[in-house]
Order: sequence, then C-alpha cells, then structure tokens
Amino acid sequence: MFDFGDQTHIRIWESYDKIAGLLISRRVQWAYHYGKTESFDATGKAMRGSPDDPLELRIDTCSGLHLHYQKREPHYDQDEIVGLDLNSVQALPFVRAVLKHRKTGKPFTKVLGFRIKGT
Repeated sequence: MFDFGDQTHIRIWESYDKIAGLLISRRVQWAYHYGKTESFDATGKAMRGSPDDPLELRIDTCSGLHLHYQKREPHYDQDEIVGLDLNSVQALPFVRAVLKHRKTGKPFTKVLGFRIKGT
C-alpha cells in the first residue's frame, strides 16, 4: 500500500498461479485501487477499508474484469472501455499513472488514454 499525506492511497493486490510443467506463473486475479483513505490503524497508517469507500480508480477481477471510475458503481466491463485493455494493465504502470495524475491533475481518462462509452 502507498499511503499519501493527503489521505489518499494506492492498494495493489495480485494472485498468481503456477503454469504446470513450466517455471513461470501467471496473474489470475488482481485489484489496483486508488482513492481516499477512510480507515487507519492505531499508528495513523492507511488500512484496507470497506468496498464502499470512495475511490478515484479501481481495476479488478472480482466478479469478472472491470473498472470503477470515480465511484464504486457502476462496474465498467472491457466492452464499455475504449482505448485501454484492462487485462494488460500491470501494477507498476498503474502506480506510475496515479503519480502522474497526482502531479499534473489530469484525469485518469487522459493519463491512461481511455474513455467510457456513453459518457
């Protein structure tokens, strides 16, 4: 977890599975989250909060691969996203995108180059 001084944070979670007969693994589940910090431990550090906590951006595989943008609902599936292959988003580029967003103030739609159909 990356905990910022303005009460926002990045949370990265990934799960990997070994490919039988090979020395490599594959990412099978993940969640990349950036949003406001609502829960803190006794030392004041960010903790994992509720799924209903406010968010700016989350890409996750819970209930199938989808994106949340600026709010928990709705879930945007890949067929509703133009310009970004959700399956190709990796942890380090996600962190870099958040840092760029924080530095420039540009919306994630510009930083990551996507748009949501119908918006």
